[in-house]
Amino acid sequence: MKRKTRKNTAVSLPQTTVGGFPWVSAYQPGHLNQLVVNKRKIAEMQKAIACSLKRDSDSRILLVTGCSGCGKTITVRLLCEDMRIRVVEWKGCIDNGDCVSYFSVSEQLRQFEEFLLRSSHYSTIVQTDEYDNDYQDRVILVKEILPVFTRDPSLLHQILKKFWSTFNIPVIFILTEDGSDGSRAIFPPEVQQNLGISTVSFNAIPVTSIIKHLKNILIQEAKQLNASTLKAVAEFSQGDLRMAVNNLQLICQHDDTSALTPCYRDNFCLLFPSLGKFLYDKFGHSSQTVVANSEQDESSESVLPEDTVCKSGLREDIFCLYLFENYLDFRNSLEDIVKISQCFSFVDCLGNWETMEICHPYFASVGARAVSTFYTEKRPLRFQQTRKPQDFLANKNSNLVRHACVPLRESVGGNILIDKSSFYADYLPYMISKSCLGTNHSSFHMSCVALSGALHDASKLGEEEINESEIIIEQFSDDES
Repeated sequence: MKRKTRKNTAVSLPQTTVGGFPWVSAYQPGHLNQLVVNKRKIAEMQKAIACSLKRDSDSRILLVTGCSGCGKTITVRLLCEDMRIRVVEWKGCIDNGDCVSYFSVSEQLRQFEEFLLRSSHYSTIVQTDEYDNDYQDRVILVKEILPVFTRDPSLLHQILKKFWSTFNIPVIFILTEDGSDGSRAIFPPEVQQNLGISTVSFNAIPVTSIIKHLKNILIQEAKQLNASTLKAVAEFSQGDLRMAVNNLQLICQHDDTSALTPCYRDNFCLLFPSLGKFLYDKFGHSSQTVVANSEQDESSESVLPEDTVCKSGLREDIFCLYLFENYLDFRNSLEDIVKISQCFSFVDCLGNWETMEICHPYFASVGARAVSTFYTEKRPLRFQQTRKPQDFLANKNSNLVRHACVPLRESVGGNILIDKSSFYADYLPYMISKSCLGTNHSSFHMSCVALSGALHDASKLGEEEINESEIIIEQFSDDES
C-alpha cells in the first residue's frame, strides 16, 4: 500500500540548482554565533545537555520539539561540537510505503534496541576517525522515529523503560510538531514523568530574523531582490527557515518573480472561516442559490470546496469531524439533516484501516459538499459558537485508560494469572463503570489500585487455589457495588 502524502504549495527544489548546490546546505550555520535561533533558547538547550551529562542526573532523556525548519537539529549539533561531545545518530529504517509485516516490525525493534545497547555501553560504534581525541562524552541523537512507534507508542515506552536504568549517556529525541500535538501522543505526560524526560520546545523563526538571513545569502550570492518579494518569501515560510531559503533560491533562478505567485500566504484560510463557508453555504451549492446563480454569467470563476478544505490547515478527516460535530446547529430542516447524516454514514463506510489514509480527500469531498448542498431553510447570519469534535475527548480518555492499565497488568504478573484478552474483556469494563470512563482520574486510579491488590494477593495462592482467587475477585466486586 503506497502512502499518499500531501503536496506542498511551494515548488520542489531540484538538487542541481544555481551554482550546482542547494543553498540550504551551502549556507548552513557552522558556529553558534551564526544561528538564527533565539539566544535564550540556545542557552536553555545547552543547560539541558549539560545536566543530562551528570552521572547523578535523573534526566537522561531529552525531548526537543518544534515546527519544521526552526533549527532544532543544527542547534543540538553545534552545541555538542562546542561542548566537545560526540553525537551518535540513529539512522532510521527506510519506509518504502509498503505494508510492514510482523517480522519486519520485530526486526526494526530489535535493531533499535541493539543500537541503544551498543551506543550507550560501547564507544566502538563511533567512527573515531571523524572526531578528535578531545571528545570524551557522547550523546545519542534520534531524529527519525520508527513508523511503528507512531502507531503504537507503548513499544517505544517499553524499550526506554528497559534501558532507562542502564543508560550511561543521554538520549536526545527530536520531534517535528505539525499542529497535531505529536510529541504528547508519543510521549504522554505520565511517561515523561516516569522516565524523567526533559523537554525543550523551539519556537518558529521570526519573520525579521528570516529576512535578515535571506539578505546575507543574497549578498554572498551577489543577487538582488526587492523588499516586497523578500518579505513575501519570509511570511509564506511561517517560521520555516529551510523553506524560505529553498524558495529564495528558486526565485533567483528566474529573471522575473512570477514563480512566487503560488507561494503567497493569503491563499490559506483559518479553521473557523473555512467552517463558516460550508455551514452557511458560501459556495452557492444549495438549490435556491443554484437557481439564482443560473441567471448570472456562467463564466464567473467559483471556488471548489476541496480547495477550501486543503487551505484550512487541517487533515481532511479532522475537518470532516468538525463539520459533523457542528452541522446540526446550522440546519433547521429535518430533511436536510437526514440527507447530510446519510452522506456522513456513507463516508464512514468508504474505507477500512488499510485504505483510510488514502481515502481522506474523498471523505472531505463527500462530507463538505453534503453540508454545503443541503441548506434549504436559511438561518440569519449571527454568531454561532462551534465545538471541537468529541472524538478528541474519546481518544484522550482511551489513552488515559490504556496507560493506566499497563502498570495494573504488570502488578498482577501479566499473563501469569490472566491473559491480555481476559483482562480487557472482563476486568476493564468493571473498572470503567466504576470510574465513569476516566472522568474522575482519582476514582479510576483508586479502583485500579484496589483491584490490583486483590489480584496480586490472589496470584500468590497457587494453581490449586485458582477457584478461591475468583471468589476473592467476586467478593471485591460485591463490596464495591
